[in-house]
Amino acid sequence: MNLFAVPDIWEKIIYELNGSCDSLEQVLENNEVPELEEDMNFLNFVDNEIFRCNCCNWWYPISEMSEQGDWECRDCVPDDDE
Repeated sequence: MNLFAVPDIWEKIIYELNGSCDSLEQVLENNEVPELEEDMNFLNFVDNEIFRCNCCNWWYPISEMSEQGDWECRDCVPDDDE
């Protein structure tokens, strides 16, 4: 049961970022919600759903983060067992 209803715009932002190399700022401005960049609830939601790889700068679902962490994707930092 989800006790915290996620606004549709948050889901839309995640959808637009996933698989892109756009900046969060750019996507927020395109959706006319630049104020979300200061909203800690929104930023925590983003951090739990998606991340921007520090190596290639593409956005990925959090499940694609390398096991070494450090906000890098599996393509840039393959896991040891691959």
